[in-house]
Amino acid sequence: RWETLWRLAENVTALDGGTEICEQAAAIESGRTLLNNPDPVPDLCDKATVLLRNALTAAHKAFTDERDAQLSSLEANKDWQATAPEMQQKFMQNHTLGRVPVCHVGTESDVLETLASTPLSTWKDLRDALPARFKQVAMDVARLHEPKYVVYHPPSATLKSEADVDAYVVKLKAEISNSKSVNLQLL
Repeated sequence: RWETLWRLAENVTALDGGTEICEQAAAIESGRTLLNNPDPVPDLCDKATVLLRNALTAAHKAFTDERDAQLSSLEANKDWQATAPEMQQKFMQNHTLGRVPVCHVGTESDVLETLASTPLSTWKDLRDALPARFKQVAMDVARLHEPKYVVYHPPSATLKSEADVDAYVVKLKAEISNSKSVNLQLL
């Protein structure tokens, strides 16, 4: 279990309480107390596994909550509702939204396998990417239903007063009105 402890320790360092576990593992190694009775390694493995299990469970929940919120928003989209289920599935797969990554945390080896396939840092990256991916799906679906669909990104501006806002809106309306696009979708 000594090697398992170090595999767990590699992943637990950034978590609250993780530094203590790593320090204790290093103390076992430097003090050559690996053969002490009782063996200190199983207890440290258990502590590290609990920390990692809790962190993975929280990260997975944050990911699935964000995914569910984005999916609900997409499902409310009239173009999405008008899209055949096979096409919906294709759009989701094209933007790697087809399935939620697996997060098995029942045993110590499950925790290690989950970390090997999806490290803790990756869960945040995956969650943060969801809004952009779902937005891209919505744009692709709109293009399917409206072939002349154009994405318009309003220019950024610093608006310090109500007069600035009014001037910006007038300029924006003129720019949109002068557009040769048949169907303009503001994002």
